[in-house]
Amino acid sequence: DALDSGKLSEQDEERVKDGLKMARAKPWTEQEIPPVFRDRFRTMDGKGQLVVIWPKISMAEDFNVIRWGKEVRAILKDLHAAGLPVKMMDEVRVSSRVIQSMWDDAPPVLLAAALAVLFFLILDFRAARPVILVYMVLGVGIIWMLLGMWWFDVEINVFNQAVLATIIGLGIDNAVHIQHRYMQEGRGSLLRVVFTTGSASFLATATTAVGFGATVTAFHLGLRTLGQMSLIGLTATLLASTIWFPALLRVLEEHRRD
Repeated sequence: DALDSGKLSEQDEERVKDGLKMARAKPWTEQEIPPVFRDRFRTMDGKGQLVVIWPKISMAEDFNVIRWGKEVRAILKDLHAAGLPVKMMDEVRVSSRVIQSMWDDAPPVLLAAALAVLFFLILDFRAARPVILVYMVLGVGIIWMLLGMWWFDVEINVFNQAVLATIIGLGIDNAVHIQHRYMQEGRGSLLRVVFTTGSASFLATATTAVGFGATVTAFHLGLRTLGQMSLIGLTATLLASTIWFPALLRVLEEHRRD
């Protein structure tokens, strides 16, 4: 606008006019957008519009699904606050609520399972020493399971966390059987207890592990991690009850003898 048109050539003056025209261009109206693009974002009756939003993060991890669900709900809340009565369709938003609900419920469920196991141990042995020893075996097995999950890069997710309570219940069975047999046989019987009750515990755990572990061949990643966690958890608790527990009993035997 500040240029003196009198000092411009005829060609330059035309270029200035074209530049001003382009600089003052108005945004496209909806009707000026080609129908091949416009129709994708219109409702069938032509009275509504569709807006697509998508995340830049991967949806393969539960943590990101929960993050995206919170962000989408925040967007929806802001739109409603602005007076736009929009409706939203998003399967990830539903998944995030399910996953968040299961994460919130997991701690009390696992605590209830642990307390139930402790209650039945007290009801069974009616003595503090065997209850503490057997419960220690479960703790060691769970720690080894967590280390195994870290080593094999198996994460807790919505599919495999349901098997945690099962591992707590099944993982302590072997220690209970070994403790009962040892109490019946008395001191000096650990080798016989391990070869008899221990071998039976191995077979019982192996068949259970095979049943759960068969899902490691599944194409679905969530079902595959369920089998992986089952194998790791049952193996860890089996080793804790048939190797670590008898070793602990042997040490306590020697200590008493001394």
